[in-house]
Amino acid sequence: QDITPAMNGAETLQAVYFADSGLGRVLLADGLSFSLLATTDGGHTWQRPALDLAGLADSPAAPASAFMGWLNQDDGWLVIKLATGSSFSRGMLFVTQDGGLSWPARPIPIGEAAAFASDSEVWTAGGAAGDELYHSNDGGQSWELLQPAGVGAHYLLPRFDDPQTGLLPVVASEGDSTRADFYRTTDGGLTWSLVASQPLMSDTAIGTDLSLSMLDSANFVLSVQGSDQLLRSMDLQPENLANTDGNSTAISQLQMASLDDGWARADS
Repeated sequence: QDITPAMNGAETLQAVYFADSGLGRVLLADGLSFSLLATTDGGHTWQRPALDLAGLADSPAAPASAFMGWLNQDDGWLVIKLATGSSFSRGMLFVTQDGGLSWPARPIPIGEAAAFASDSEVWTAGGAAGDELYHSNDGGQSWELLQPAGVGAHYLLPRFDDPQTGLLPVVASEGDSTRADFYRTTDGGLTWSLVASQPLMSDTAIGTDLSLSMLDSANFVLSVQGSDQLLRSMDLQPENLANTDGNSTAISQLQMASLDDGWARADS
C-alpha cells in the first residue's frame, strides 16, 4: 500500500517515522525549505503544520539530506546534513519538546543521524570516514568522542532500550573479510562488551551503506545495500537471510515493526 503524502513542486522525501500503525510523521525538503507532515490514520490523510528551523537559511552550506527521530509524541529531533566535500561531515541539530511547535538549534559534531536515549543522553555516529562515535549527556549541548571498537572501525548508530542499556553496531574488516560486530553496554556507554559477530558477504566493503532497524538492543534487521544479504537477530543471535525478490538491494532506509513486518525506502 502506497501511503506517500502529496508533495509540492520539487519536494523530496527525506525521513519517515511511525510510532505505531496510525501515528506517523514524514519530513519533506525543497532546497532550504522543510515540511513536517503528520498522520494519525496510518497515512490515509496527512496534515502539514508550520515548521520553523531557525538558522537553517544562514547555514554555511546547502542541505544534502535529513534525519528524524522521536522519543514520544512531544520529544523529537531533526538533523540536517549539509552538503560538504567528502573529507568533512557537517550538520545542524534541531530539537522539539512540544510536539513540533518549536525547534531550537543545538550543536552536533557531524552531519549524521542522532539517537536520543532520553532528553539528555544523545548519540551520533559516522562522520566523513565513518569512524566516529559521539555521546552527549546534556541534550546535545556538548559532545565527547568515543571509539570503543578501535580507530579503524565503521560505527553505526547505537540503539538504547533505556539510558543505560544499548547495542552498538560496528562494521570491521580483517584481511579480505568484513563482519558486523555488536557491542552491548549496561552503564550508559561507559563500557562496551562484544556480544555478537556475523560475517558479511565477501564483496562487502567496510564503507558499504547499511540500513539497520533495531527493535531493541537484542533484536534487529540489517540490509546490505547493493546485495541481497539481510541480517536478522533474535535475542542477539544473528543469522544471514537471502532476499528472494531482489528489492532489498536498493533499500536506503528500513523500519521494522517486528522481526517479520516493516517498511523500507528504496532508491532506484
